[in-house]
Amino acid sequence: MENSKQAVDSYIDYLLNNKGYSINSCNSYRRDLNQFVKFLDEYEGTLDEVNEPFFRQYLAYLHQLKQNKRSINRKIISIRGFYNFYIKRNNLSMENPLINISLLKTDKPLPKDLFMEQMKSLMNITEKQYELGKRNQCIVYLLFQTGMRVSELCNLKLYDVDLEDGSIRVIGKGNKERIVFFKDNAVELLNEYLEIIRPKLLDKDNPTDYFFLSNNGKQMSSRAIQYLLQARADAAPIPFKVSPHMLRHTFATNLLNHDADLKTVQELLGHESLSTTQIYTHVSKKRLKEVYEASHPLAKNLNKNVNKE
Repeated sequence: MENSKQAVDSYIDYLLNNKGYSINSCNSYRRDLNQFVKFLDEYEGTLDEVNEPFFRQYLAYLHQLKQNKRSINRKIISIRGFYNFYIKRNNLSMENPLINISLLKTDKPLPKDLFMEQMKSLMNITEKQYELGKRNQCIVYLLFQTGMRVSELCNLKLYDVDLEDGSIRVIGKGNKERIVFFKDNAVELLNEYLEIIRPKLLDKDNPTDYFFLSNNGKQMSSRAIQYLLQARADAAPIPFKVSPHMLRHTFATNLLNHDADLKTVQELLGHESLSTTQIYTHVSKKRLKEVYEASHPLAKNLNKNVNKE
């Protein structure tokens, strides 16, 4: 029987290579599982000995650490999934100790999006080095116009981007493929990046086909993109906090506010569940009333009757 560390390694390998999880997601799962294994080791227990009362003791420990509900829920999901894998892999007769553990109720916060003036600030070149400024401008345009996750943008390859068609092939969560689109005003920027900027960034001794390159010629990281966005936000007339995910929120909110249907936005965002997309529908009551009165046939008839009277 494999030990705890080997079992965790096997599960992470399964998520990465069989389920198509991103490296960032796998790292989060590993942190959650390592914390649980460390707690288990302190009690000199084994994975096979864990039962529901013991896990509830672990939950009490997490509460003592003042972990928030979302963090605890993520750990429950991580460990429950791990035990499903572990029991099946080792052909054990034990029941998943988390089978009766429910997630904690949390209030879903509305996603934060950016005002147009803030978006314009992010699009302005503030970098001293021209090449990096133009590359960063391309990154901002694509995040805003496509709604891609930052990890998806980092993983883009040259052959994924079709400049003539204005489309990009994206490999999202669970290794699922989708197509997203960008506007004509981004084509000129991307052409300049590919023809002039990228060759200067490319490491000729170790070439790569990743679309966006760091200043040392390697694949860009999510952290680097977070840093460049915040640097531009800090240089705005009124500095503000920003994250790559806020551009994704802004993309979705703008589409819905301009009458895009929820199913289309779901497809463009790569959401597996429509309920995930619904958090973006925080339009004003006034807007909802306008749509209702313009679209509902009974509402129209009532208005006509009232006007006649």
